[in-house]
Amino acid sequence: MLNEHLDFQLISAEREQSTGSFNVDLLAEDDQGRTVVVENQLERTDHDHLGKLITYLAAFDADTAIWVASEPRAEHVKAISWLNDSSPASFYLFRVEAVQIGQSPPAPLITPIVGPTVEGKRVAGQKKEKSEVENARHAYWTALLDTAAGSSTIFSGVSAGRGPYIQTGAGATGLSYSYWVNKTDARIQFWIDRGKDMSDVNTSLFQQLEARRAEIESVAGAELTWDPMPNARSAKIVRELPGSPGYAPDSEGWATQMPDMVEAMERFHQALDPFVRKLDFSAE
Repeated sequence: MLNEHLDFQLISAEREQSTGSFNVDLLAEDDQGRTVVVENQLERTDHDHLGKLITYLAAFDADTAIWVASEPRAEHVKAISWLNDSSPASFYLFRVEAVQIGQSPPAPLITPIVGPTVEGKRVAGQKKEKSEVENARHAYWTALLDTAAGSSTIFSGVSAGRGPYIQTGAGATGLSYSYWVNKTDARIQFWIDRGKDMSDVNTSLFQQLEARRAEIESVAGAELTWDPMPNARSAKIVRELPGSPGYAPDSEGWATQMPDMVEAMERFHQALDPFVRKLDFSAE
């Protein structure tokens, strides 16, 4: 009867399959060979059975979970919808009732309540991809900070995040040093942003540093990109790090290249710091 309401066919269904101290009501495969768990509950849905459904899904490494109950509660309908939008697995919730026409024997009637949608699976896939990227960046920042801890104190006290950059203060509000990373490469930069309606101040601070460009680049050991960002309130000084690894998983590449990144940041800081300390903030 479930097959009449699914866009796939359940086959090879087996009853009461054990997973530890629990027994899933039905363990089946779909017509693509993917595992499906089915939990039957001939009463109002409750948290206990929702927990069992998720436990069975994980225990059997299933792709699909089906919950059949006589009275789906509104909060569980919402929970199943949320799971569909937040997980790569597919979740279904059905209502089962007994119906009778005239003097006929009672018969079961199954009604679909919630199921996955194409849009929901697309969103769930995007969330999974985002989570994988964030985890990769977190591993990258952890490795970089561990590398820096042995030879530099600039980023001491900074925690590994999951975003595209980590930063540390440069001694005054709105001034910072940061590492930036994408999937295949990285860079370091000095950021100037004293706040809203401070674009003139930011420009002044940037110009003061740019006036010492030759001295700064000499100590930094590289040509830097000086970007006044005229269409934004902030400004930045950037050193590209060609050949540096991005966050794409490659721990061997990280180990060989990250010491060079840390050294580049150390020289970048040494080049800028004496002039940052002498900046004139009187324009504020």
